[in-house]
Amino acid sequence: MPENFADVFVKAVAVSIDGLAYGDTTARILVALSGGPDSTALLLAANLLAEKSGQIILEAAHVNHRLRGKDSEQDEEFCRALCASLKIPLMVHQDNSATSTSSEDALRDRRYVFLQNEASAGHFHAVMTAHTANDQAETLLFRLIRGTSLKGLGGIKAVRMLTRNLLLLRPILSLSRDDVMVFLSEQKVTAREDLSNSQLHYSRNFIRRMILKPIEERFAGASERIADFAMKAAADNEFIEQQAQVSFVQLRLLGDRWDLTEIRGLHRSLFTRLLVIGLQRREIEVDSARIEALRTMLFAETGSRISLDRTWDAVVDGNHMQWLNKLEVDASVKLQDFEVAVEMPGLTPIPGTGRGLEIKALDISSHQQTQSYPTADALEALVDLSQFQTDSMGSVTIRRRRAGDVIQPLGMTQLVRLKKYLHGKKASRLISNLDTNLESGYLVSHCIVLAAGKEILWVPGIGLSEQMKVKANSRPTHRLLIVDLAEETN
Repeated sequence: MPENFADVFVKAVAVSIDGLAYGDTTARILVALSGGPDSTALLLAANLLAEKSGQIILEAAHVNHRLRGKDSEQDEEFCRALCASLKIPLMVHQDNSATSTSSEDALRDRRYVFLQNEASAGHFHAVMTAHTANDQAETLLFRLIRGTSLKGLGGIKAVRMLTRNLLLLRPILSLSRDDVMVFLSEQKVTAREDLSNSQLHYSRNFIRRMILKPIEERFAGASERIADFAMKAAADNEFIEQQAQVSFVQLRLLGDRWDLTEIRGLHRSLFTRLLVIGLQRREIEVDSARIEALRTMLFAETGSRISLDRTWDAVVDGNHMQWLNKLEVDASVKLQDFEVAVEMPGLTPIPGTGRGLEIKALDISSHQQTQSYPTADALEALVDLSQFQTDSMGSVTIRRRRAGDVIQPLGMTQLVRLKKYLHGKKASRLISNLDTNLESGYLVSHCIVLAAGKEILWVPGIGLSEQMKVKANSRPTHRLLIVDLAEETN
């Protein structure tokens, strides 16, 4: 055991941020602080390094879910007092929407949304969280129990990208909770203890107290060895995935027709990865059932065919497999692709549909605040364009949905993939209220959208973006409506 744990923790943080601070460049780091032992130790270590290097700007962030009464408030007070003593700015988010029925995963996701938003707004280089070797071991056991692959056995990553310009760092992932407690004792700091950690109805608490704790008592250092195994599994998985990417190109699998002659002879691990890449390139959800169905089919007789999702089928024909896009194969008329700048206000014809997008400016002074708004599935929307910045988002167009499109759903602060949004809306393959008058068999995969670059502002018949929402105490400035051009002409 080292004589000075401060050196161990400071070195762990220094290694984690290596490369972020160099020359005259200062690293801006946001530390997630719950007030518990792990995050308190991480903040103390990061502060020691900041004082030593002089090239780190450190801030902390605390999320109060307000689910534990006085304990939640005392956690926040502790974080405020600790940061004040260290002269570290603290951001606090009062999460008033969390409920006692919120799952562990849901609460974690809410914290990450807050951290990512604050870090992006503050131009931080990285967010730090205080996961330890014990967390790694718990995660690995949890995934094994639920079922996982070699990739899942890689556990929690020490580094990953939150956004293009923002890193998520876990500097003390190789250190244990025992190490944390020794370090805090050296620093003469007593952190908060979350009493909910003893509630066994939470899956991770059960694994921590009823499974991992007895293992640790019988086999000292087990958590660190499990965490070390996760690191090795992650390295092995990364190597296999790199080889799969090379093989994918060498075997000429970029198209929709695959030659199975060489593929069938590959090692099962590499074979599986090629199927995963094939699914991912077509935006098909990857799961063990699909992988096993594909693997079985590839060794079956000619003529075998399986459905992978609403869009894609796979068919084996001798020594070849064909990925079939059902939307293209089944469509009697290939849908016309287009992108047209909209008249705002004005009428913009939608090519090949016989319809148009009409945007009318409203008289705000005469508009009734109590007027009911169209439902999400209507071909009409009342919106507020008073603060809409077309110059910062690109020109507004009407077009078909494309790969890579994103939307900020109503009530959310983050962009999500349009595909995920449509899935969450449970949009059917055929949208009945956009019948053949708009296009023959209106397909969600080819749906018409109002867009600013890659960001979707409105999907007629499905939903509106937060960007266009009429905020509280304001009134709609414009009315959007899909109209029949024949009726408009008359």
